[in-house]
Amino acid sequence: MKLIHSVTVALMILATPLVTVAAQSDNKAEPTVVAEQTDIDISNRVKHALQSDNILKSYEIMVTSKDAAVELSGEVKQQSEIDQALRVATAVAGVKSVNMRLTLEE
Repeated sequence: MKLIHSVTVALMILATPLVTVAAQSDNKAEPTVVAEQTDIDISNRVKHALQSDNILKSYEIMVTSKDAAVELSGEVKQQSEIDQALRVATAVAGVKSVNMRLTLEE
């Protein structure tokens, strides 16, 4: 039992500098990389929310995001679906604005 405890403590001590080095290297990331990741995350969350919505899940709605401003594009059948897409996208955490480029199918 004492040997297992000693090995565990030794592993914890050896691992600590590695965690510190990893944390320090993350701090050197450029702000643009962080912003792009955030926009990717926002776009993915909006896509997931749209695909989870019973009214909108059958449509291919394209989602892009730049500086947390989301743009939705594609075609839907009714104005009420455009309104629903706006409500869904606006409710996603991190979304600052929504540029609606959805159109009605002809």
